[in-house]
Amino acid sequence: MENKIYEKDGNLVIEIPYTQIRTSAYEEEEWIGQNIIALIEDNYGGISEQMGFCYRIGMEYAGKPDQWTDYFFKFNGKRKEFQKLCKELKIEIIEIIT
Repeated sequence: MENKIYEKDGNLVIEIPYTQIRTSAYEEEEWIGQNIIALIEDNYGGISEQMGFCYRIGMEYAGKPDQWTDYFFKFNGKRKEFQKLCKELKIEIIEIIT
């Protein structure tokens, strides 16, 4: 997985692979799966929210559900905007409510 970072037309552009090769401990086959997951953390009943994109850590090889890293990009906007963006990009959203 290789990220590309460069400047274009006065913008910092960061290219992140959208998919990755995934495997399972129970089957020998490989398949292409999403590399990115959207995370929404709702703390204190909506008083404090964080949301953004994280790398997905495929755990099929261990027979466990996927995990994720810390945010590589935090979204500074409203939840509905973020949810709409994720739907357009076809990125799964995980919501954590504490």
